[in-house]
This record gives sequence, C-alpha cells and structure tokens, in this order.
Amino acid sequence: MEASKNDRLVKKFAALEDKTWFPQELLELVKDVCRLQGEVRASLAVSVDPALVCGDMEHRQGAPLLAREQFPVDAEGAEKLFRSILEVAESLPQLRTTAQLVRDKLIRGDIRPEELFRAYMLEHAEPFEAWAKEAPDAPNLLPFLVYNSMEPWLEAAGEALSSAYPQNDVWQHGHCPVCGSPAFIGHLSGPEPSRNEGRDINKGGKRMHTCSGPSASNARSVLRKMLRNWTISRRKTNRGTRFMSAARARAISR
Repeated sequence: MEASKNDRLVKKFAALEDKTWFPQELLELVKDVCRLQGEVRASLAVSVDPALVCGDMEHRQGAPLLAREQFPVDAEGAEKLFRSILEVAESLPQLRTTAQLVRDKLIRGDIRPEELFRAYMLEHAEPFEAWAKEAPDAPNLLPFLVYNSMEPWLEAAGEALSSAYPQNDVWQHGHCPVCGSPAFIGHLSGPEPSRNEGRDINKGGKRMHTCSGPSASNARSVLRKMLRNWTISRRKTNRGTRFMSAARARAISR
C-alpha cells in the first residue's frame, strides 16, 4: 500500500511540475515533507485500543469509530518530525524569517509542540489564532508544521481502524465514519445521472467524500490537507486573488 501511495504521489508531483502557476518552492516543500513522513512510516507500528472504539450500535447512529482526539500519536516522535520539517521551512527564502521565529519560540519554551498537537486534535483554535496575529506573513505555517508532524501516526491509526472495522453499509452521515471529521471536499465516482435517472443512487453519480481529518490517507488527500494548512501569504491581496488561489489548490488533485 505504501509503495502504491508513493507511486501516486510521484505522479502528482510530476503533474504539478508542469503547472506554471504552481509555486515551485511550495512543491519542493511538499516533496521534502512527504519524504520525511515516509521515513517515519517505514518503521512505524501503531495500534488502537479496542476499548476506545465505539460500539456497533453507536456507530450505526453516526458515532465515529474513534474520536479524533483519541488517535494515538507518539508526541516525542512527532516533535522530532516537527523540528525536521521546521529545518526544511528555514531553508526556503520565502519562509526563513517566519520559520526562525518558530525556532526562537521553541528555544524559549513559548512553543511546546506536544501542547500544540493536543490543541490541534481537540480543535482548539486559540494558539493558532494567536500565532496568525503574530506572524501575518505566514499565518498557516504553525498549523502546517503541527499537522504534518502528527500525520504518519494519524494515518497509520486510520488505516488500522479501517482494516479492523470495515464499513459494510452505506454511511448516511456527513462526517468521516472513522474519526468524525467533516468532509473536506466531495466528488462523483461516476457520470452524473441524467434527468431521467433522477436520484437513483445505483445509476452513476455516486458521491464520495474526502475526510478532512486524521483518517484520510490517499495521495489526493495528503496534498489537499497539506495545502489546507498552508498559505503563501501576500501583503496585498483581494477576494478575487484568494478565490483563484483556492481554485488552483483544488486543481492539484484532478
């Protein structure tokens, strides 16, 4: 599975290299982050305590298999990855100043990765909002570092849950059946039904959702989530520019 995922990522990277509007420094950053995460996954073994997994009846009623804040993350290992990704950010001219601000805060103890990991999983926005005010040139650098430092453990746990508790029935709820996170984006798995077919779900147009949280693991989701937690900031922007940037970000998965 890992080899297949890596092959898909290589193809995505090759496709992005041909898109002249996509910043190459961002592509290099994503490549380096994927490489570092892959090195962690190579020796990673994650297990989920069955006692924490919700019961079948609760799951049928909409409860996720495991609440996102209960996903197991090795805080020590994740902090090590945090520092490695930070080094990559410091090597990029566009990010160097802001990344060095993160480094200074780490040294002073103003930033504690383990606390940020917990805040991210609990969806506590306060530390990230405070950072955004302090670093307006790269407000999403900190959540980018935090999420991608935890990602190998989150993905491994999501895959373990999906394998141990396969989803046999149609999931009728708008959030992820594994971790409970809302769907980030959706797509149709086949041709859109014609007017004559109406709403018959057996005639194409089946809607598929991508999890925005810990359990998504395919190559498309990896790139989407990286970009969701990343902003190439500009001092001067407008609504049209932001809209086009979002549209281009979505285009990488096509």
